[in-house]
Amino acid sequence: SPLQMIGVKQTIIETKENLELQTKNQKINQLTIKIENNQQASYFKKIISKLQENDIKVIIFTTPISHSFNKEIPITTKENFKIILNDVTEQFEIKMYNFTNKYSELNIWQNPTHVSYNMDAIIFSEDIANMIIQEVDE
Repeated sequence: SPLQMIGVKQTIIETKENLELQTKNQKINQLTIKIENNQQASYFKKIISKLQENDIKVIIFTTPISHSFNKEIPITTKENFKIILNDVTEQFEIKMYNFTNKYSELNIWQNPTHVSYNMDAIIFSEDIANMIIQEVDE
C-alpha cells in the first residue's frame, strides 16, 4: 500500500516457502466475490462517476499478488472479479492496467500480497512510474 509505513520488515524479500506458509494461514480458498448486489462494486462505481463528473481522469490498476496467494483464490472468485472490472471499464470507458499476475513468479515479495520495498524488487515501482507517465502524456 502506498500509505504503509516502511520499516526493515517491508524491505525483506521472503522465501517461496515462507510465502506458501503465510498464504495457507490466510484461508484464501474461502474468499468470495459476488457479482449481484455487490456493495463494494457499487461504491466503486459511484466514486468513479463522481470523479468523472468533475473532469478527473480515472484509470484502474490491479495490484500484484504472489503465485502462492493467487493459486489459492477460487476460480469463481477470480472470474467474478474480472467480470466486475470489465463491466466498470466498459461502463465508464476507462483504461485498466492489470498487474495481478505480472510478477507472481518473481522473487520480490515481502508477503503474499505486497511487493517488497527493496531495490531487487524495483520492477513494480518502475512499471507504476511508467504507467503514470504514459497516462499524463495522453
